[in-house]
Amino acid sequence: TLFRSAPEGTLVCQIEDPIRRTAEYSPDSIKKLSDGSYVVKVPEYVTGWAKIGVKGAKSGDEITVTYAEKINSNGSVVKMGGSNGVSASWWPEFYIQTDTYISNGSDAVYEPKFSYYGFNYFQIWNYPGKLSADDITIYRVSNDVEVTGSFECSNELLNNLHHMMIISTQNNLQGKPTDCPVWEKNGWLGDCNVMLDSLSYNFDMSNFMRNYVEIMQSCFEQYGILPQMVPTADWGVADHYVWNSLYVFAVENLATNYGMTYYMEEQYDTMSEYATNIAKTLRRAGWICSAGQLGDWVSPMGGENDAYNESPNEGSAIVGTAYLYAMYSSMARMATALGKTSDASAFSKNAKNIYDAFNEKFYNARQGYYESSEWSNNGPKRTKYRQTSQLVAIAFGLVPDKYLSKVAANLVKDVESKDYHLDTGCVGAKEILPVLCNLGYADVAYKIATQTTYPSWGFMYEKGNGSLWEMWETSARSLGHYFLGSYDEWFYQYLAGITDVTAGYESFTIAPCFIEGLDSVSCTEKTVRGLLESSWTREWNAVTMTVVVPFGSTANVVIPEGASFSAL
Repeated sequence: TLFRSAPEGTLVCQIEDPIRRTAEYSPDSIKKLSDGSYVVKVPEYVTGWAKIGVKGAKSGDEITVTYAEKINSNGSVVKMGGSNGVSASWWPEFYIQTDTYISNGSDAVYEPKFSYYGFNYFQIWNYPGKLSADDITIYRVSNDVEVTGSFECSNELLNNLHHMMIISTQNNLQGKPTDCPVWEKNGWLGDCNVMLDSLSYNFDMSNFMRNYVEIMQSCFEQYGILPQMVPTADWGVADHYVWNSLYVFAVENLATNYGMTYYMEEQYDTMSEYATNIAKTLRRAGWICSAGQLGDWVSPMGGENDAYNESPNEGSAIVGTAYLYAMYSSMARMATALGKTSDASAFSKNAKNIYDAFNEKFYNARQGYYESSEWSNNGPKRTKYRQTSQLVAIAFGLVPDKYLSKVAANLVKDVESKDYHLDTGCVGAKEILPVLCNLGYADVAYKIATQTTYPSWGFMYEKGNGSLWEMWETSARSLGHYFLGSYDEWFYQYLAGITDVTAGYESFTIAPCFIEGLDSVSCTEKTVRGLLESSWTREWNAVTMTVVVPFGSTANVVIPEGASFSAL
């Protein structure tokens, strides 16, 4: 009987690192509760599952395992879905992140293979006998993308933040860069967009990102626009430029970091069609992005224990317009590199139109800053002055020279007024440390990076289990998001000073920031040309730098003015 015809088309291999067990752990602790169940704590947040040895069960015995990010005050795990779990309306028929093993009466080792979970804990009910650590092996399961970067410095908090970014990212490499391993498991483009540089400094993304770009290309060819989420089952099919501009930035990133100029050429026609289509819409709107899109997501609510916010969004018009300026600048660079001078001129003209419209629309000359008047569900503490509005303007080169000093002064003043805390969502979090360093305020950037009070990355680290959260508040729904980990690019670009990379590290610059209070940095990067190292130590008034340049690369090493230099 013929049930279904075979798929048509040509079968081709998927260019992506395989998903497999990538790390193994033993339990951090095992606690038996009064109902006879066991709660197991893992050493760090894991996406994957546990392998459990079962001995002495009778035929028909059911052993239930529920994985969770959080625990209740009585020590049991916080269940999700079902009749009484968190967000029961999402999954009303059953608890999610739950397996049930039915014994046939024989000793066995149970290991699930058809799903994965995000967890700090798991609880086991009806386990026969006494559960011990020898009965359990915990696995991280993810795309086996090689870790190519290393970073360590004299500040232990920054080292912990670096590790926090690494594991949070690895947990979300699941055939696509997912937002989180529990709730949605979706490939939101904005999450990856703000993390693009941090990813390429730390991982070999050449196959993984290429595969993701091709999924984006397929979605564009199917829908005529790029959805906010890729892949998608016909959901979120709308232009949100902070999100879907990833398509262009990811292709240029592959060419820059891995020398994949050929791939830039392969994708060019589709990218050009995508960018040209947006320009038609943008021209009719006066070169300003419309409000109501996804923008600076998850800016702080104002209190560390504020209730969870479903849609913490702000400034989509100003940040979306800034991202389009950067996107057309990127398209112009790629068109120039490919010898498409007419296209390069058209894309540059689009960028110039956006530049002029941006400053006319958003700059308040009397106050000396860029304004945003758009936010949703962010609590009462909002004004037209937002850090992110200044940050995207400065980072993307949208501030005329005559405005820059005043915009910079207002930015630093606002940071100081908040006791050296950031007040941004995912867009501003990516830019705040680099922008402050470029403006000559590396000391201010360092104070923000090393904060441990709300809102800060250090606050997450000290309150959590070594993973990044969905929001800055303790009420964050998910404890397994990676998109607020973009501080990591600052470690490589500024503390180690690895910048101006071209054509797969054919050339680059080493120009570290020697920040007061930081005594050493040790950083390596396994590039496509070989090992690169940029390290330094400070003793008394002397700084010793160690630079290793890959074979075939050219490095421009910048040392502080007035410093002496000797090469070995």
